[in-house]
Amino acid sequence: MLKMIGALLILGASTWFGFYLAGTFSRRPAEIRHLQNGLQLLETEIVYGATPLIQALKKTGSLIGPPVGTIFLTASRKLEGNDGESTFYCWKEAVEEAWPATAMKTTEKEILLGAGQALGRTDRMDQKKHLRLAIQHLEREGEQAREEQNQYEKMCKSLGFLGGMLVALLMM
Repeated sequence: MLKMIGALLILGASTWFGFYLAGTFSRRPAEIRHLQNGLQLLETEIVYGATPLIQALKKTGSLIGPPVGTIFLTASRKLEGNDGESTFYCWKEAVEEAWPATAMKTTEKEILLGAGQALGRTDRMDQKKHLRLAIQHLEREGEQAREEQNQYEKMCKSLGFLGGMLVALLMM
């Protein structure tokens, strides 16, 4: 009886782990899409609305929502309490703080940091170019993330269950 309970616990834990890994594959494309939308909203606020950067970041972050919107909200908060640091430094710190809560990879982080180098330092049209470039790069990464999702999501779920089943059978 005790072996049966242990086997069920192992099977449940390994199945949960497989579904957890599969969840990261399904969250990544959605978060990339949210990041693209956020950068497009930020571009609109900066270029067409002529909104100051702090308010543009705050508005974008509140419209996108967590975990991606947290990057924009944290950046605006850091810029408000800025004690002489550059805009890029505040942006980088916001990205570093919020990144662990996302399912995105280092490539998306580098794209986002590259886009942040122009924020607040150049004129509106140059910022627009940098944001457009980042959106295009994220589009490519989004396609790759969807391919990975199609390829690995089902496999992770199956391997989690089957791996647990194997361990449970070996215990019996």
